[in-house]
Amino acid sequence: MEPVTALPVFAFSDLDDTLFQSPRRRDPGAGAIVAALDMEGQPGSFQCMRQQAFFALLQNTSTVIPVTARSTRALSRVLLPFSSWRIASGGAVLLQPDGQEDPEWREISQARVHSVLPLFQAVVNEVDQLLAASGCAERCRILEDLGRPVYLVVKRSEGSTFPTEFRKLPVDPRLQRWITGENLVYAAADVTKRDAVQFLLDHRLPKERLALGFGDSPMDQGFLEICDYAGWPAINPYARWSAP
Repeated sequence: MEPVTALPVFAFSDLDDTLFQSPRRRDPGAGAIVAALDMEGQPGSFQCMRQQAFFALLQNTSTVIPVTARSTRALSRVLLPFSSWRIASGGAVLLQPDGQEDPEWREISQARVHSVLPLFQAVVNEVDQLLAASGCAERCRILEDLGRPVYLVVKRSEGSTFPTEFRKLPVDPRLQRWITGENLVYAAADVTKRDAVQFLLDHRLPKERLALGFGDSPMDQGFLEICDYAGWPAINPYARWSAP
C-alpha cells in the first residue's frame, strides 16, 4: 500500500456556543477559562474543559479559521489565538492572516449587500410596524462593520419569544433569514458564512486540502455542507436545525 500524502487541514469553526459560550446560556462548570471579553472589557464568554480540549485538538492538527457573526470589533475581544484567515459579520468580512481585510472579497460582498439595502429597509419598516402593534421590546437595525452595512438583525429581549407574525413575513429570494439564539437575522443571500468559506476554498487556500467544519446554528449549516467533514456540539444537534 502506497503511503498517503499528508494534506493541509483547515478547520472552519463558529465561535459562540461552539468553541465557547456565555454563562447565561450554559454554565461552563469547574475548570473553565475566559474565552472572550464583553464591551466593557470584562469576562463575557467562557470555555469549558471539553471545549478547551477540543480547541487544543484543532490547534494541534489543523489551521483554525473562525467563522462568526461577530463584528471585527467583537472578534478582536476573543482571547483564543487565531493566526490565519478570519471570517466575521456572518461572512461579509474576510480578514487576512495579517489582520487586514481581503480587498477582493470586500469589493464583492460590499456590492452584493448594497444591492439589497432597499430590501433591508423594507424589512425594517415591516418589523417596526409589527413591534409597535404588539408592544414588544425587540430592536431592529441594520448592523455595520468597518464602515459599511453587513446584515440586518432583530434582537428579542431576554425571556421573550418572537411574535408569530415575524415568521409569516415573506422573504425575498435575494435575502436569507435565520432565527438563531436571541436574534432574527436577514442577510444578502449571497453574502453568508457559506459564501465567504467558499471564496476562501476557491481562491485563497490550497486546492488539495482537507476542510473540516464545526457550528451549532442554522447560520452555520451552509458552510458545514461544503466542508469535507462536519460536526456540531452534542447539546445542539444538527438534526434539530430548521429555518424559519
